[in-house]
Amino acid sequence: MKDKKGIYLHEKPLKVQWKVRLVADAAFAYLHQLDANKRLYEINKPAERIPAIYALWHGYQWGLGLFEQEIRPKTNILISKSNDGEIIARLCDHLGFSLIRGSMRRGGDTALREMITSLENGESIAFTVDGPKGPCQQVKKGLIKLAKLSKKPIIPFVPYTGKKISFNSWDKCQVPTRIFLKASIIYGNPIYVPEDADDSIEEEYRQKVENYMFELEKDLIIEHKQYWRE
Repeated sequence: MKDKKGIYLHEKPLKVQWKVRLVADAAFAYLHQLDANKRLYEINKPAERIPAIYALWHGYQWGLGLFEQEIRPKTNILISKSNDGEIIARLCDHLGFSLIRGSMRRGGDTALREMITSLENGESIAFTVDGPKGPCQQVKKGLIKLAKLSKKPIIPFVPYTGKKISFNSWDKCQVPTRIFLKASIIYGNPIYVPEDADDSIEEEYRQKVENYMFELEKDLIIEHKQYWRE
């Protein structure tokens, strides 16, 4: 049986298929409980949901589960076609997001065109800015290229919870440890990349986004502890 759009599980060896289903379905069951029981504090939430590129760190992907249910179908997530990517794709599909498969390294032009088309159609992109393989928390230039060509804003998106574990993976992947989650999100102000930006200007914007995300996280931790009295 053929998989849904954006899912390539049927192309994988049977052993990989079982692993993907087991891990993704278990992760979904956990995130579904978090989604149902979470308490959320949002900072600088956009008053209107315009087509945008939501930028977050690869290790903070649990924060995708904090997106409102109603905007998920019109939020596209770029996910590689690797075995690990297949797990994330199946999980994001369960959570109600739309999928674009590929990466900015392999088949980059195709993935880039799909993302631009989605943005032109009034949808948004959730973009892990240091993926798919790092270095950790270093913004890749693909984000800037997408914003430049699409003429759509980058909106940094940082989630936080004090109750979490961090794995010893390249992205220092975080997972909340409490079902009754107290979480916070901070949204950055929109950043537009000039469509005539040359390589040096693109690098300036890459560093700007990276530094801004670090600043937002520092502010968020302070706000979170004050709000939740942790």
